Amino acid sequence: MPAIVCLSLLVVLVPPLFAGGDWGTWVYRGLALLLIGCPCALVISVPASIASGLSSGARRGLLMKGGAVIEAAAKPAHVAFDKTGTLTAGRPVVTDVVPLNSTPEADILGVAAGVEAGSSHPLAEAIATYAMDSGTAARASSDARAIVGKGVATMVDGACMGRVAGLRGAGRRAR
Repeated sequence: MPAIVCLSLLVVLVPPLFAGGDWGTWVYRGLALLLIGCPCALVISVPASIASGLSSGARRGLLMKGGAVIEAAAKPAHVAFDKTGTLTAGRPVVTDVVPLNSTPEADILGVAAGVEAGSSHPLAEAIATYAMDSGTAARASSDARAIVGKGVATMVDGACMGRVAGLRGAGRRAR
């Protein structure tokens, strides 16, 4: 393998430097020779690099699912960070409540706190903390159930409420 790498390097460098050859053509030919001469070593280098990146990230507290995440990290031109505390402090924080209709903020917050009552989920804790800090009491809720991977559903004041992804139907509104 070292001989093939040196030969490929010579194929890339000698013609352009000493014979005025086109760099693009000779780089391509050198890479072709490298791939043909030692494909096993080069093919295994990509998975080894990805495994190294995944383990390095894991040691620093990053959980990445597969090599596609590492490759995608090279593409962004801009990065935006949130100010809710999820990235900065490691836990979400409610910053404000924006009603979509004329319902008072306290009513919305009371229902949301009722839905999240008793849950240890980070989003539930953020909502409960925000409601308590703003002096809003959680509405009484019953029949609470966690829907794995989706959220939570409960009865608040006789109506089915919840923080559930994709929950649709009469009387079932995600709040």
